[in-house]
Amino acid sequence: MNIPSPSFLEKRRKLKVTIYGPYGEYEKRINGIAQKLREKYEFIDTFIVKDRPDHRQQQPHEDYNVFSRDKSFHYLRRSDVNMFIFYCGAHNESVVVELMELCHSISWKRICSAIMLDKGCNMAALLDAQITVSHIRVDAFNGKNDHCDDEILRFAFAKCTLFLKVKFDSLG
Repeated sequence: MNIPSPSFLEKRRKLKVTIYGPYGEYEKRINGIAQKLREKYEFIDTFIVKDRPDHRQQQPHEDYNVFSRDKSFHYLRRSDVNMFIFYCGAHNESVVVELMELCHSISWKRICSAIMLDKGCNMAALLDAQITVSHIRVDAFNGKNDHCDDEILRFAFAKCTLFLKVKFDSLG
């Protein structure tokens, strides 16, 4: 068994991981996944995009939704790893917009992105096509399983570990 080097363990703490998923009733769940990646696996800089610091000051007359969209797009570019989680029955529209932005405007980030998809869903045909042509690796989980968030966490940990190897030399 290979034991990670101390520098590998230290760089794990510097990897900036942002999770994009539905809010509402799912926000607590995606926050839990981010928290476990921080606490259990020491990917300290892991947050849902909503909890990342504001990237700039919101202008006095700026619409909050426009400001939030800009924040999402900012972190798509700034994060080392972008993870997209799609649950059945959730309002995934925002996650779709974020995925589309990544695929169309910052396609070089696809290599260090991941999609977690509830395999029990029939996603919209255009989303399904976008995922297919994006060539982003998809891990499917069973959303009917009471412990599906643990399954998502295992996928996320594996992806973060893989992406850390890819990004190792670029992390300070």
